[in-house]
Amino acid sequence: MPLALIRTFLGASALLAALPGCGGLTPTEAFREALAGDIPLEDALTLCDQAGESAEECVATVVRGHADAPTARCAALQSERWRSECAFGIAEARATAGDRWGALTGCGAAGAYYNECLYHAWTFELQLSADGLGRAVAGIEKARPIIAYWSGIETIGPGAEDHLWADWWYFAHARNRPASLEACAVLPDETDRRRCEEGTRTYVRRSVVEALLRANTPASTKDRICRGTPQDVLALLGDLYLPDPSLDAEVVAAVASGCAPGRVDRPWNPVFGARGAGG
Repeated sequence: MPLALIRTFLGASALLAALPGCGGLTPTEAFREALAGDIPLEDALTLCDQAGESAEECVATVVRGHADAPTARCAALQSERWRSECAFGIAEARATAGDRWGALTGCGAAGAYYNECLYHAWTFELQLSADGLGRAVAGIEKARPIIAYWSGIETIGPGAEDHLWADWWYFAHARNRPASLEACAVLPDETDRRRCEEGTRTYVRRSVVEALLRANTPASTKDRICRGTPQDVLALLGDLYLPDPSLDAEVVAAVASGCAPGRVDRPWNPVFGARGAGG
């Protein structure tokens, strides 16, 4: 009987004993079955225990997407790499579920992935807050408590609040295109106006540079971006913003940066910093 069919009717414990010869699963089979994704978490972790040398990788992989995964399973892993990735995976799941404190404590156990974990946690929440606004400026009040929470974490470093606002404007514009600087000009608060304008400009630069760095962007598209005018770039990437010469200038600057040989500066990303154009 195929493993997938056995798995449909049996839990992990029964599955281990269900194969012909009563010898259970091989480590490779146990690893594959644990990662199949259509069995309960507890059963998947039981299968991971049978995965031999890949048991710790199995645990770290299985817990991803499970906000309720037992953190003790991560803490018990011997490999620092898999222990950290395991905690990172649980933290991401908690962040997606809206559990800020749970995400923060998970990131605290993520070792070398701590900074990246925090970045993922706050960007998940910012992205959710930016969906369905119609206009980016309509979501400022939704963003305030999120940014106040995450920017208050001392380990993020100086300038955290402005950095998170720039992230939020990026997601808000990306999910509610096209962007417009005119919408920033009518905001009553001076700080909001400044952050809106800076965030809108950064959104344009970031959209172009990230398209050039993204591995799944066809080489022909990257070549056309590098050779084209701002209007050519917008024709390829979509309606990023309403017609605006000052934002056209941001496209030109982004193309010059993203198409230059060598490493590309990504100041909006505190985790990776400079990155090779082919990465």
